[in-house]
This record gives sequence, structure tokens and C-alpha cells, in this order.
Amino acid sequence: MEELTYQKDGLDIKTSRFLKNRGSCCKTTCLHCPYGFTLEKEGLTLVPIEDENFSEAKDLIPSNKTSGSNVAASLLASAFGDIKPVQALSESNKENYLLVKIKGVTCALIKKEKGQAVEIFYAKHFENQGITLDMVNTFF
Repeated sequence: MEELTYQKDGLDIKTSRFLKNRGSCCKTTCLHCPYGFTLEKEGLTLVPIEDENFSEAKDLIPSNKTSGSNVAASLLASAFGDIKPVQALSESNKENYLLVKIKGVTCALIKKEKGQAVEIFYAKHFENQGITLDMVNTFF
């Protein structure tokens, strides 16, 4: 089950699940606003991968390890083929990735090809906030 709040820098941060359960937008640009208000007001910032943020970016790409006990993944693989492994972030390909930030906080990492985002990896607590590839592509 998704968390409703979490602690960061001594503050109690409300997640998008908490804010959605509240039922309406308070229009105070909450970091995890699921109603699109914060995205509209603050926008997204796309940040190149450099030495100082390389580790943070690398941590956002999931491992390619698959669990043999994952029935859903196994059924999907048998129906549609195996899942394409995710390319690991490295010094040689870091120009193909950008960090996505909202209000200065990293919310995702995108892989880009030919000037557009083609894959997105969400930071914890940002998965259900409505930040999509289409939305990110409007910021290029």
C-alpha cells in the first residue's frame, strides 16, 4: 500500500495519495499535487546528468533482475514476450538522460532519443502524480 506521508528534512510531506484522498486541490503548490496545479504553476525543470547528480540519477533506474516468483510478469512475458532489459546509466551514455525536477526536487529520470523523452523512471512518491512522458516532452 502506498504511503500517505513521509518525513524529509524534519517535515511531514503529504503524498499524492493523501492529497487525492482529501478530494480537492488546496492551490498551495503542494510538491505531490495530483491535480496538476503545482505542475501548471511551477513547471518541470530538465537537468543534464553531471558528476554531482550522477549517483542520484543512477539510483532511479530499476535493476534488471526479475523475480522467478512474479506470476504477473511471467504471464505477461508469455503473452507478449520478455520484458526488454533497461539500459544501465553509465558515464558513456549519460547524455541520453535528464533528471526531471519540480520545485527543485527530483521527481523522475528520463531517457531521451532524438530530442524527446522515450522512457521515464519515477522517484519514490512521484509515481502517481500525473507526470507522463507526454507532459515531460512539452518541456523540451
